[in-house]
Amino acid sequence: MPQQKKAYLLGLSAVLAWSTVATAFKISLQHLSPAQLVLYASIASTLSLLSILLWQGRLASLLPALRQHWRGSLLLGAVNPLAYYLILFQAYALLPAQEAQAINYTWALTMTLLSVPLLKHQLSRHDVLAAVICYLGVLVIGTHGQLLQLHFSSLAGVGYALASTLLWAGYWIFNARDQREPVIGLTLNFLLSLPLTLAFCAFSGELKPVAWQGLAGAPMSAAWKWASPSYCG
Repeated sequence: MPQQKKAYLLGLSAVLAWSTVATAFKISLQHLSPAQLVLYASIASTLSLLSILLWQGRLASLLPALRQHWRGSLLLGAVNPLAYYLILFQAYALLPAQEAQAINYTWALTMTLLSVPLLKHQLSRHDVLAAVICYLGVLVIGTHGQLLQLHFSSLAGVGYALASTLLWAGYWIFNARDQREPVIGLTLNFLLSLPLTLAFCAFSGELKPVAWQGLAGAPMSAAWKWASPSYCG
């Protein structure tokens, strides 16, 4: 298959997966807490990544990479999936799906703004104008069009959604400098984040039996992670 055609197919597949994620999150959160959803979705993602490495015949390369990169992998794994998805799922638990998703998708704009202090980029007047327009759009969505009243479905939910954009944008920026092989690096992130997620769930009393519907929804929630080009970007 020509590379350009393959790129289009992968891009369209990513759009298809992203378009279903809000529904998958909301259904799963009817049966799981945000921390539980992070745990079971991360387990599903880790098993999938290990299966890919096994299929590729590269599972043995995981241990040397772990010895060399465990510190960076632990840090990145603590940010994403643990911290990022804990905050994002809390936003989805508090907001209607369409609101949480729309606000969370402003992460690309947040990344542009963060690149100024972190990467010393400069913004043009058009960039600033686009930022203002985009965040006004977020305000329209968050207030259901009642801009003057500033009425939100959940002010805390909006705060969580905006905070998730900071984490995701920061992760993207630092991940761009990652020299690890993408699938190996991603697998290490999830492997090392699992003990942290288990510890968080144990500390918060979340390690308890859950409904099968929630467990069934966790792999669908994990599928969005696979659709995101930033993981391997």
